[in-house]
Amino acid sequence: MKSKVHVIMCGSDMSAGGGVTAVSRNYLEYNGWGNIKIEYIATHINGNAAQKIIYFIQGYFKILTRLLAGRVDIFHLHVCDGGPFYRKSIILYTAKLFKKKVILHHHTDYTEFFTSISGVRQRIVKKALAAADINIVLGNHLVKVIKQYAPEANISVLHNAVKLAEENKYNANGDIILFLGWLLERKGVLDLLSAVKQIDNIIDKKYKIALCGQGDDEIKNKIEKIGINYRIAFIGWADKDKKKELMERTIVNVLPSYREGLPMTILETMAQGIPNIASNISTIPEVIEDGVNGFLIEPGNVEMLAQKLAKIINERNMRLEMSEKSYCMLKKKFTVPEHIEKVKQIYLSLV
Repeated sequence: MKSKVHVIMCGSDMSAGGGVTAVSRNYLEYNGWGNIKIEYIATHINGNAAQKIIYFIQGYFKILTRLLAGRVDIFHLHVCDGGPFYRKSIILYTAKLFKKKVILHHHTDYTEFFTSISGVRQRIVKKALAAADINIVLGNHLVKVIKQYAPEANISVLHNAVKLAEENKYNANGDIILFLGWLLERKGVLDLLSAVKQIDNIIDKKYKIALCGQGDDEIKNKIEKIGINYRIAFIGWADKDKKKELMERTIVNVLPSYREGLPMTILETMAQGIPNIASNISTIPEVIEDGVNGFLIEPGNVEMLAQKLAKIINERNMRLEMSEKSYCMLKKKFTVPEHIEKVKQIYLSLV
């Protein structure tokens, strides 16, 4: 085995926000890598198409210089669907020209993506999945999705992980209903606001909805038209300190999304003992057991979401039970040290 294993990890700029950035930050802040050296090269930034292309080219040039200098053994590429997949495919094939090992670390459910592409794009995706030495997916559900599309792909399951609070920090007397993520329709933010409007007269006026994320003006206008402005607080992207402040007051985290991988927002809140209401899609049911440590709903079912939300808000003892079970599950299965030990084994298996 080499005395030092050099890994180049590629993902979004740390200012981009979102779950994939949170995963990358966990890797970069970890101090127990031993003989593995990780260099992070950002290849994506939020912005318009021209800004994204320029930023990718700058990152790609850095990658080429490392390859020409022989300063890399493994590429660890964080991948989502759409444009990010094609950009990472360019890096993958470049690395393969230099006979380097490549990991594609997939952070979304590709079901919709796979059915939306054909022709050249479909061939690019299939070949990339097969060319990667290992495809990391976030749960068992995603193994089936990729295998149906690219049967020859080499796949390893690795759930996301978060830093765990030393003890269950849940505040059953809090006043916040939390939403962490992009303010997009596919994230279910409008469904959440519609559900709260349905139960507005049966939950205490003290409860506020903290929307932590960014979205376009059209979404914000729709949110304001729902008619419960007095309950809404637009936070924007919340940094570490702001998240801590909000979670200390949060009684439930809600993510009624239409498409996900394994959302970091769910793990981050469960690590603080906060129960979740989330959609029963992708790998989420591998973390949330309906009625035990949270609630699962059908995406788009506003009535079901309203019913579960009212129940979890108004039944304090049930929330306390769900809180403890959420925290214990995270402590048992989803801690950062356990996760990174598995990543180490993947790296070492490749060299």
